Amino acid sequence: MEPDRTPIDAVAPLRISFCGGGTDLPHWYEEHGGAVLSATIDHSVRVRLAPRDDREIRVRSLDLGHMVAYHLDR
Repeated sequence: MEPDRTPIDAVAPLRISFCGGGTDLPHWYEEHGGAVLSATIDHSVRVRLAPRDDREIRVRSLDLGHMVAYHLDR
């Protein structure tokens, strides 16, 4: 059976961090504790994940017109 190659679309709200960013990471809060203050705003990020035949991940910003590629073997 061939794998499903259907692209996946996702949307997530953008978040603004007012303070404490990074203190919610385990290497910090396990020793020092942590607290953050953040909020979502009425903008979002949209992504589409699509399978590729090579070992490359491509990230493209449609708004900015930029694309970067990451090779998993490097």
